Amino acid sequence: MKRGFVYMIILILYISTHISTTIALNNNEDINNEDINNKETIVFDNSTGFFGMENEGPLGLSTLRDELEFKGYNVKDNIEMGLNADTITKDLINEAHILILINSDRRFKREEIALIKDFVANGGKLLLIADTPESLTNMNKLARRFGAEFLDYYLGDEVKIESGMGEIYLISPIPISLEKEPDILLETDFIEAKEWPSVWERPGKRVKKANFTVFAGIRYGKGSVAFLGDKDIFLNKNIKKGNNLDFALSIFDWFKHKKTVIAYYPNHLKLIVTPKKGSYFTITVQNKGDVNELLNFKVAPYLKDIVSIEPNNIEIQPKEKMMVRVKVRWTKAFNHITDFIIVERGFYQPRHKDYIKLEIDWYEEGHERI
Repeated sequence: MKRGFVYMIILILYISTHISTTIALNNNEDINNEDINNKETIVFDNSTGFFGMENEGPLGLSTLRDELEFKGYNVKDNIEMGLNADTITKDLINEAHILILINSDRRFKREEIALIKDFVANGGKLLLIADTPESLTNMNKLARRFGAEFLDYYLGDEVKIESGMGEIYLISPIPISLEKEPDILLETDFIEAKEWPSVWERPGKRVKKANFTVFAGIRYGKGSVAFLGDKDIFLNKNIKKGNNLDFALSIFDWFKHKKTVIAYYPNHLKLIVTPKKGSYFTITVQNKGDVNELLNFKVAPYLKDIVSIEPNNIEIQPKEKMMVRVKVRWTKAFNHITDFIIVERGFYQPRHKDYIKLEIDWYEEGHERI
């Protein structure tokens, strides 16, 4: 009798524990499903001939995929989604928050272009990437609908850009022209461009020298479109070079429509310098936006030995305030200058610049201005 009673108690405890565990697992499953549903989905389209997302070799994009998934995105392509890999369909558009099209080897149909334009106008994000002359006709048929064009220029086997976030290395990038001022952009320094009719031919005669735009982003309707003239920067063999990965991820941060607002107090410096003492001034920097920023403070080359800024590089978090100190040395080379402290932003707006006005007067002690 006692033994039967003990077995009954054990059975009740087992059932109760099993039910509690099942409820907890179901709750966790609901939470996990909710997390998945709240994630944004990035779709690499296969219909244009791109199949490198899962490739873990040097020419694949698996490193970028892993980094994006670590940041909380769902990263898919048509095949993984069980959708038609020959065309861009409404089902694919409905699944995507960010759509990526790379070096299309086919012409876009009129219905596809209409679908993509509506997708962006209603809040979708589109990344167009072209870096081969053969793909330009197809890619530009779509890019021109958003006021941009990829140019058949060759800028070099490797182009290094010193940006606010550090060194960015592009591989044979193609420049981009835009009808209006973009929201963000990345430019080369003053370099030479040559005609480039085909990837099977060496570049031809020189076209011109200029600062060329190789990345740009615009707002369109409720959504955004970004244009990038280099696929190879995303490849496994290149993504970890310099600050390429930071740059790649900053594109997706920009797609989130987060605010970037940096304030400087004061934003106009008036300094007086005498021989016995230099002049010091403190600038308060406040990040009023929603994203981290890397700021790089510079002055014109002729002022580098006279004006110093410490620290000249800072990383500032949202809502954070930081101080930078401006020091001006005595010199007989100038009586007065008016110029600017240039602040290059890094993570969120590549190559974006702010300007702090700088006025300096040098006085001999006991004398009028020289």
